Amino acid sequence: MDNSMPTNRFLEQIYTSLTQELAFHGLNTHGMLTNMKPQRIDQIVEFEMKRIQENCKRKEVQYVEQMLMENPIAIGRRTTTSRILRRQCDTLLSPEKEQQQQQQQRRWARAFRRSRYNNKIKKAKSKYRHKYISQRLLQNTQLLSCIKDLIAQTEGHLFAQGWRKDKIHQMRDNYGMDLNSKDG
Repeated sequence: MDNSMPTNRFLEQIYTSLTQELAFHGLNTHGMLTNMKPQRIDQIVEFEMKRIQENCKRKEVQYVEQMLMENPIAIGRRTTTSRILRRQCDTLLSPEKEQQQQQQQRRWARAFRRSRYNNKIKKAKSKYRHKYISQRLLQNTQLLSCIKDLIAQTEGHLFAQGWRKDKIHQMRDNYGMDLNSKDG
């Protein structure tokens, strides 16, 4: 029973969070469950999965933006030795040609700076997105572990109450849980 206390607290937090989120989105879960037809279950699950995916994507974007605001990208200037060498070599050019060449060089420099800046932003976004997804994966792994523990405890209680193993196996089959796999 010692092990069930952290599991119960963890699941209570998740349940509270989910019910608050569902209430926030205007879904009446109590009335919805009592009047639900079996044919609509798949549609409702699909709708909820899409909503949860959109919510997760929105939170991911917010996290990445927040991390970019907290950790601004710094771009250092590059040295200008190539410019000095080119000027020494191009002393024979007409002033008109030299001016055109300098304008072209400025455009290239601006384009290269933008490119370097955009590449650094893409790299930072990718890093923060990976960090966010890793954190979510860790949370989901912990949740799955807690649910597995809860299922094992429930099966233990059912065995103690006299349920037969074949009846529990049938319940597992009904919900797509394989007895032989390590996951379920």
